Amino acid sequence: MDNKTIDRSLEAQLASIHEAQTKSGTVNADDVQQFIVQAKSLPNWYFLSCRGFNIPFIHEGKAYAFTNEQFAERARLHYARRAFPVEVQKHPIYNGSVFEMFVRYGAKTVSINKGASGISMKAEMFAAPEDTDGAALNRLVAEMTMKMLQGDERGYEEAADGFSRAFCAASVLYFPSPNDSDMPKMEKGYIDGAEKDVFYIFSDSVEARMFYPSLRARFVRVYTKELLTRMPGAEFVMNPASSSILIGNDIRDEIEEYRSYRRRVQEEVEKMVGPTGDVHALSEAILKYNDIRSEFVAGLNGDEFELPKSNCVVVNGYTASMLMRTVAPNHVEAYAKLSKMRDALTAGEQRS
Repeated sequence: MDNKTIDRSLEAQLASIHEAQTKSGTVNADDVQQFIVQAKSLPNWYFLSCRGFNIPFIHEGKAYAFTNEQFAERARLHYARRAFPVEVQKHPIYNGSVFEMFVRYGAKTVSINKGASGISMKAEMFAAPEDTDGAALNRLVAEMTMKMLQGDERGYEEAADGFSRAFCAASVLYFPSPNDSDMPKMEKGYIDGAEKDVFYIFSDSVEARMFYPSLRARFVRVYTKELLTRMPGAEFVMNPASSSILIGNDIRDEIEEYRSYRRRVQEEVEKMVGPTGDVHALSEAILKYNDIRSEFVAGLNGDEFELPKSNCVVVNGYTASMLMRTVAPNHVEAYAKLSKMRDALTAGEQRS
């Protein structure tokens, strides 16, 4: 079945579903399921994107897909009159369905053929929702890009602040250097109109494969704080195939604060366990998880750091044994390490 035949069939189904919704407010579940199956099989879709970027336009959680270019252009004009700088693009711009792309950027709803007997459906009916660092970063990039295009300085600053916070807490991917797997591959790029050596990082595997489509080697995932701490003077650009976000000074300032805090944590841990103890493993256990880190920070606020005076490390009222039933095993392992450290210190105090 060719694309035009599928288009006509889909449009007929859309019209039928739209009519049923309009008349009775209910739609036959089998009709909806049949439509979803056929929609996924349509090879080419048109969608509204942020002008000049390979990023879908998402307004109030809704993305916009169309079975033909005429419907898409009509919707573009509608939003252009409302001062939204959008354009029409044809998918696929990379492997994966248009609905998977919408979900990657945080869309909750998909409007299909808006303004032409169209319907709106939950995005999760077409693609599994993503609750990952990458999805959070992509959503903020889309929001930040649209605010920038609109000239909304206040909205842009708010979105950029949100992105900075999310970026500092996230993990990203990079293609490793052939000489050192702890570093991304160096590339030539342009920053402020000048050619420079840059390092590309990616919010998710889709972005990585868009830029490096022919490379079969595995990408490396790393926490952003670790990477920027490891390479303090490097120029990083995120998602060069879609948005090219330069990692700016505001993020670097946060990373510098983290770097100072990291040194302090290691110093305090070494005081507790001595130079022969496993300082690195315990420090990493503290730094890796927000709740453990928060507890440790609370201890650092005093003149002398003190672990909680209990038989186990407690965070938000939960002990490691209680957390065994509620969180991932590797998280519990981190609590267990801290608990053993506390017990060892307590035993030392009692002996002395």
